[in-house]
Amino acid sequence: MTPAAGDARDAGVVAAAIDPGRGAILPAGALVLQRVACELGSDRIIVSAHGVRHAYLRAALARAGVPADFGELWP
Repeated sequence: MTPAAGDARDAGVVAAAIDPGRGAILPAGALVLQRVACELGSDRIIVSAHGVRHAYLRAALARAGVPADFGELWP
């Protein structure tokens, strides 16, 4: 798995928005994520600005037959 072309350029913007305490553990977390993806044979990782709570909410709404497109809520 290789980084996308814009990753290095965007890294400064992302770094400015991350809490320093959280930012300190990101490299280790990224390495773990990369290794897991490689072991599973994945060639990409999809990142979302929404947290896992949004995924759980969306799944619960889908089970109830309610369509949910959070992109409409957060452009």
